[in-house]
Amino acid sequence: MKKYPLPSDVALEITNICNARCFYCPLYQENDNALKYPRGYMDMGLFGKIIDEISAWPVKPSIYMDNAGEPLLDKHFEERIEYCASRYIAGSIILQTNAQFLDEHKSKILLDAGISHILPAFDGAQKETFEKHRVGCDYETVLNNILTFARLRDEKKARTTIQIKYMCTRQNMNETVDAWKLFREHLNPEKDRFQVEVTHTWNEENLKKSPHIIAAVNSKNILRPCRMAFSYLPVFVNGHVGGCSLDYNNNLAGEPFGDANKDSLEKIWYGRKFSSLRKKINFIMKYPQLPPAAMLLPRKCRNCYLQYYDPSYLKPELDDELLVYHNFTTSIFRYG
Repeated sequence: MKKYPLPSDVALEITNICNARCFYCPLYQENDNALKYPRGYMDMGLFGKIIDEISAWPVKPSIYMDNAGEPLLDKHFEERIEYCASRYIAGSIILQTNAQFLDEHKSKILLDAGISHILPAFDGAQKETFEKHRVGCDYETVLNNILTFARLRDEKKARTTIQIKYMCTRQNMNETVDAWKLFREHLNPEKDRFQVEVTHTWNEENLKKSPHIIAAVNSKNILRPCRMAFSYLPVFVNGHVGGCSLDYNNNLAGEPFGDANKDSLEKIWYGRKFSSLRKKINFIMKYPQLPPAAMLLPRKCRNCYLQYYDPSYLKPELDDELLVYHNFTTSIFRYG
């Protein structure tokens, strides 16, 4: 049996509590895809166990400190960052945040620890647009927090890169360029970026008919078989491991792919459930246009936008010279 490398990305859901109620996110709304496991914080003992394991891997993965919650709401946040620093892997941390709580104190903690990347969300150039998208976040607070982080980063000459994450909907597409310009004079053109990511369905039936969603299934053939099972391992707040970031309710196998409280991440990664999923995906990669092929996959995977979404009809109207890359759901732009 082919042994795949350890995951290049590990997501640690340190909390699944969030202050925001974004209209394109089903996790905190009343539908079938809402989180079904209790809200809370990852146990520090479990977190330490996982970090100790990762620190011993020959190749360190990127560590995302989030999944279904806002990481800066975690009551153990400072302790976790300090522990990562003590194990010399703080430089692997990628923090995605809505930036509502990215105050000067937390900014200094992150910068002093030397985290690799921070991805603050900013979904509208205008206050009204932003607050309609990031419900529960304040436009002025978030903007000031991001700019303050950038200033402190430059003062400290820290290595952390900033990548503004703009979740593009049909309601804010026309403000994409203006949002990019908001940060142009404050970020480092050599390393900072502006990321435009299109809203997707989370493979959730209610959102497939939403007028807000851009990335729906719009191709009859699989265009890009999912690679998450080969590179990405998410650990949810209770220690359960999912097949991907969208498997928070154990939809793929009807149960977790593993439990990090009991087993090592390596054992789970090479376990039966991941191996079975990879085998099915490899078959589909070999025969992508075979009609019954997708039926091999778990039900939640069969119509996942990651495999079928064709973005060719959607290209943000920014100058070609700004474009770094454009893939199925993301465009990254420079600040040059």
